[in-house]
Amino acid sequence: MLFSLRELVQWLGFATFEIFVHLLALSVFSVLLALRVDGLAPGPSWWNVFVPFFAADGLSTYFTTIVSVRLFQDGEKRPAVQPPKQARTKMHVNAFRIEKHRLCSRTWSS
Repeated sequence: MLFSLRELVQWLGFATFEIFVHLLALSVFSVLLALRVDGLAPGPSWWNVFVPFFAADGLSTYFTTIVSVRLFQDGEKRPAVQPPKQARTKMHVNAFRIEKHRLCSRTWSS
């Protein structure tokens, strides 16, 4: 069973743009991982393989911050960018960023 885009947005709490950025990062990461594991591109380190995920986290945080600042300046109140949603998005992004950093550090040392 596949979810619709509306269900994914409600379930994940991310905007459509953020979901697209993370899917693009996953695609680029998959290619880099396959190249690294198969030895076809021995140059990139594990840190370089995980760069798409770090970039997607940064873009997601930037997107959420810009939207909330603009709505605050306009004085609008929307449920999608209320402080609980912002805090939840930032907690998700930071938790994933920390886990990716730990995974990168672990693979780098081995």
